[in-house]
Amino acid sequence: MQSDHTKLINKFIGLCQKEGRRDQSSKPWPNPLYELGYRVDLVEQQIRMKGGGTVHPDVLVSSNRYLHVLVAECKSGKNIDIDQDRRYADLTTVDLANFVQLHDQNQLKHDVCYVDDIKNHDSLSPHTNLPFITFGREHVQKHGKFKLDKLDQKLSRPIPFGESTDPSSYYPFSPSDDDEFGAACTQSLCDVSDIKGRCE
Repeated sequence: MQSDHTKLINKFIGLCQKEGRRDQSSKPWPNPLYELGYRVDLVEQQIRMKGGGTVHPDVLVSSNRYLHVLVAECKSGKNIDIDQDRRYADLTTVDLANFVQLHDQNQLKHDVCYVDDIKNHDSLSPHTNLPFITFGREHVQKHGKFKLDKLDQKLSRPIPFGESTDPSSYYPFSPSDDDEFGAACTQSLCDVSDIKGRCE
């Protein structure tokens, strides 16, 4: 079965989906990021930083409307890697410019956030200054403040799931899943271009 990490990736990608195309579910998953113009650019891609070092975010999404990149690191456990957190804090728009296609790269802005589950949030949040997008049983909400005001306002109140089904097939499996599950999903694994297509 899918790991909790892969489930978080799918839930986050689901926030960027156009209504009616969300994981083939009859009940729509909330799409606040789609409403702000965000589309998926990368999934689990290593990014080399100009100042040295690398980061390996789980999902990178961008909004042409706001010339903004949102870097998401999904945390299914209860620990923050302090070295990783520092590197994310040092990440610059120059590091991200080659990975997105926005109409004015010179005006690019970015936020980095953690994506977590409410059951682990209290263990994670004291160890970073970065904001969170947190999935609970009945809603998704943000903790902390995003630099982009429109994004911060959009997520300022909990967004209910209603009767929607958790998305699971945007990114069918990841290295964190067990080998047996990964092998069973190999034929349905989509590359990043396909994932991007589902988000348009």
